[in-house]
Amino acid sequence: MSEHAHNLLPFVEETDQSFELADLVTAQVSVSNVSGPITIAAWDQPGAHLHAVKRAGSQRVLDATRIVITQAGDQITARTVIDEDAIRAEVMGFLRGERTGAVVEYRLQLPAACAARVKTVNGSVTISGLSHQVEANAVNGAVTLTHTGGTIHAETVNGALKAEQIAGRAHLSTVSGSLELREASPTDLEARTVNGDIRAQLTIEAGGHYTFNSTNGNCQLTIPADSRCAVEMEAINGGGQRIGITDKRI
Repeated sequence: MSEHAHNLLPFVEETDQSFELADLVTAQVSVSNVSGPITIAAWDQPGAHLHAVKRAGSQRVLDATRIVITQAGDQITARTVIDEDAIRAEVMGFLRGERTGAVVEYRLQLPAACAARVKTVNGSVTISGLSHQVEANAVNGAVTLTHTGGTIHAETVNGALKAEQIAGRAHLSTVSGSLELREASPTDLEARTVNGDIRAQLTIEAGGHYTFNSTNGNCQLTIPADSRCAVEMEAINGGGQRIGITDKRI
């Protein structure tokens, strides 16, 4: 179901909650979703804010899907919980070709130094502006990272992974989907896809290590002409591997 179709579900419930954070060095926000997108953006406030929208085709399904939010010190957790009866109804509805589950959309605003761990089964993940630690995981959906640094671990099973203007140490992987980096400047990078192309345009660090691996797809890398680094590229069943040298960013 597309995000536009999500918005047409008639039963809606919204949740807004703000959190104080005492120590951004240890602060972490974790979000776990079943169906629906997760969006995180950095802001200039010392605390965190969460806005969640739950949508369903009936009041029964809306009530059976809960958003559970907890805070222990500077550790904040938000997760979608579906009652067991609703899970059984979801399975039976799926077998009949029906859509019975609720969709939850999470939007969070965090300080840039706050760590984030997010995962969703059916939905996209979008993260921008964080600078410390990011873990992003989607099963059926795209993952998009912009202006993100620190330590980055991002994965998707069925979907594209796009990263623009990222820095730091990054591990990026997809199973079925393309992987694209633009204007990136990681110190270390591992980029892997099973079924898809890898396209990377980046500035690299002297002494950095960069690995690109595609089982069924092409690998294309564009780097500045004065680059000094170690690069590993492998395409098992792809059309080829290519390194382009340029003296300017594209």
